Amino acid sequence: MMLELSETDLAAAYSLGGDHAEEGRAPLEPSDLWEALVAQPHHDYITGSYSLLGDAYHAGYRDFS
Repeated sequence: MMLELSETDLAAAYSLGGDHAEEGRAPLEPSDLWEALVAQPHHDYITGSYSLLGDAYHAGYRDFS
């Protein structure tokens, strides 16, 4: 059975992106973002999860930069 990201995972990615933008940090690489927030192999998740997490992070980054 493939796992799905939760709304909490996506909200955490958005929030982290906003925090990084406010701090003036460079955005995380997708693999570092996944490792920081999910800490499980992305191939265990449904297709597109990796991109969804990155999209949420970058939306937060854009909204707060």
